[in-house]
Amino acid sequence: MTRRPDSPAPWVPGNPNDRSIQGFCIRHGGARGPLSRTKFYELQNLGLGPRLTPIGMHQVIITAADEEAWDRERAEPTTTEGKLFAKEAAERRRQRALGAVAVALRNPNFARGGHKRRAAPKKRRTATRPRGTTRRTRSSDVTEVAT
Repeated sequence: MTRRPDSPAPWVPGNPNDRSIQGFCIRHGGARGPLSRTKFYELQNLGLGPRLTPIGMHQVIITAADEEAWDRERAEPTTTEGKLFAKEAAERRRQRALGAVAVALRNPNFARGGHKRRAAPKKRRTATRPRGTTRRTRSSDVTEVAT
């Protein structure tokens, strides 16, 4: 498929001119990928998201000025925002630790007393003899007692 010379450039993820919510999420992602729409709307509901500008009936954009203002606020959060982010991070660490504990408790080798649990000793197999018989002794096992 060839592109006509007079057509606009194709849309590229992360395009700085893309003012949609999706473009904002792609530009503000991290090492693990773009910011999710769910997280974007969580931030919006908490009042921590960027300002949205409505266009028409069903469209919104995030202007470049609003995006820059949001970036500045994230770089220097207020005390309430800092406390909120610290609280969210602590809750994530707590949930992760609880998950690790649940996995460890399901493990039969998990030591609850602070020491490594030892494996149960193996039972010795004893030779079975017919009833009424005694153990034979070898002549090499018997020592003579001097009188």
